Order: sequence, then C-alpha cells, then structure tokens
Amino acid sequence: MALHYLRGLAALTILLYHSWTFMFPKNDDSAIFINRLGIYGVSIFFILSGLTLFHVYAERLVFRPGGIARFYLKRIFRIFPLFWLVTTITWVLPGKELPWSQLFLNYSGLFGLLQPDAGIATGAWSIGNELVFYLLFPLLLFAFVKSRAAAIGIFLVTLAAAILFSEFLFNPLVSLREQSSMYIHPANQLFLFCSGILIGLLTKKLKLPQYIYLLLAGAAVLVMYGYPASGDRINIVTGPERWIFSGLCMIICFAMYKVELRLPQFLHRLLYGLGETSYSIYLLHPPVISLVVLTESLFLPHISKLWVIAIAIPLSLAISYLSFHFLEYPANLLGQKLVATNAKEPGINLDNKPEK
Repeated sequence: MALHYLRGLAALTILLYHSWTFMFPKNDDSAIFINRLGIYGVSIFFILSGLTLFHVYAERLVFRPGGIARFYLKRIFRIFPLFWLVTTITWVLPGKELPWSQLFLNYSGLFGLLQPDAGIATGAWSIGNELVFYLLFPLLLFAFVKSRAAAIGIFLVTLAAAILFSEFLFNPLVSLREQSSMYIHPANQLFLFCSGILIGLLTKKLKLPQYIYLLLAGAAVLVMYGYPASGDRINIVTGPERWIFSGLCMIICFAMYKVELRLPQFLHRLLYGLGETSYSIYLLHPPVISLVVLTESLFLPHISKLWVIAIAIPLSLAISYLSFHFLEYPANLLGQKLVATNAKEPGINLDNKPEK
C-alpha cells in the first residue's frame, strides 16, 4: 500500500516540477529541491517498477512462451492506450509535422530501444525506457530468482553501464539540457530498475521494527533536500552525487516497501487516488498545461503564469482521474480478460509452482 502512495507522490512531484519549469524556464539550479525531484522522481518510478513487478510476478510468471506472452499482453494494455492518446494529442493539436519514422517508433513503442530521444509526448522518454525494461524483465526475473550471485552480478553490470555515462560520457561543464539525449538512454537507467528487483529479492522476508523504515525514509528525504549541491543539474547526475541521490531513492523505495502505514481514511483515499492515477498524471499534465496556456493566451493574454499553473494543476488531477476510470482501468480490465482467456498453457513458473 505504501508503494502505491509513493508512486502517487512521485507523479505529483513531476507535475510540480514541470509547473516550476513553466514559471522559471531557465532556472536549472540543482540547489533547488524541486529540480532535484524532477530528476530523481523519475528514478523512483524506475525503482518502483522493478520492485512491484518482482513482488507481483516472482511466484507467478511462467517461464514459457505462453506465460511470457501473457505478461507482455498485460503490459501492452497497461501502457499503450493512454500513451497513444497523449502521443496523438501532442502531435495533432499543435499541428506538428513529424516524419513517419518517428511516428512509427512512437506508436510501436520501439523508440526506447532504437532512438530514445525520439519520443513525441513530454516525458515519453521514461515510457520508452520502461518498455525496454519490460522486454528484459522475464529474463532478469529468471536470473535473479534462480541465483542471488547472478542477481548481484547483473546489477553490478548495469551499474557499471551507468558509471560509464556518469563518469566518462557526460561533460560536467555542459548543461544537462544539452546532454539530455544521453541521460535518457535506457542503459543509463537500467540499474535503477534492476535495483528494484534486487530490493524485492533480498528484503522480501526481512522484518525490522516499523519505526526503522519510517526513520530511513524520513532521513533519506532530508538528505536529498539538504545535500550541498548547486549549479546546473548536471552536477547531481555526475560524480558522487549520482550515486548518493540514486542510493537515497533506493532507500526510500525499500522503506516504503516494508513499512505498514495506517493512515486516516481521508489521507488514505487521497494518496491511494494519487497512486491509482499516477500514470495519467505523469503523461497528461504537460498537454493540460499547454491547453491552459493556449486558452489563456486567446482569452486572457495578460494573465500571470502563476494563475495559469493554479488552473492547470487541479485540472490535470481532475482529467487524470477521469482518464483512469474511463480509459486506463477499462483497458487494464480488457487485458486481464484476454490473459485469463488464453491462460490454458501448462507450465512451470519460476518457483516450480502452478501459475495462479
């Protein structure tokens, strides 16, 4: 449950970050907390993705063609309906002229694998990364579950790839914006996804006093807030800062994975609702902000940016709620029904138990 809350809060931080960049487009100072969250909120998404997939599939995924196909089918219905919608909105409404090759890469989802910086929608790069991670997930899960030595070895290989980017490929004297196409490469982010799987594998049966998890999460947030870093955001994705902030994200995800929160009903509903709609919030808020900007420029051309954001944030949350209930949830349900209909193949799952 706490992971669900964390996912919603991460989506909200990305919304707030893009609102901040709309109001102050040239302020990339890494000393500002929201600029840190704009980068590492997405990192938390990647860790959560690996962790939640491990939690759900560690004892359920049948490592045979039919079982893997069902996993991919569910991912398709989870990701593509909303992604196609937002991609179309981002392409059609402004009247953009895009090459057919880029359209193909986006609508097929292959851009993450073949051209990571070719995403059309704002934030599409992370969806392209996720699709690459989903493609690898059955093999990763098989290796992680069968051998802890293999799990640690694979994680270290993916970490080495990220070190290559951080320490050798990035130029610390050039802004992160100018090097964004390199930063968003899946090879630079895969270690985060693998760290989520590893957290699930190594700590699934770990039991500590609940206050320990709360202290860990709180301390990690405070360090992320107060860590002495400044200048362009390139300074927090290179050098020791890359590993400090990534480690803090892992600590937060681990703590929220293990903690058992009992919140007041109102707060529970609020955070649970954010978690449910997190994917819609993440993808829909950029076109909503653009729509509000366009509307205001036509009818209230002298309105301040603050008013634009004051309208765009609640409107984004409201539209995301509708998107979840009328698009995401029905699409997920359809995918589950198709999977259930075709789940007749006998097989052995990763723990040698019949698939549930």
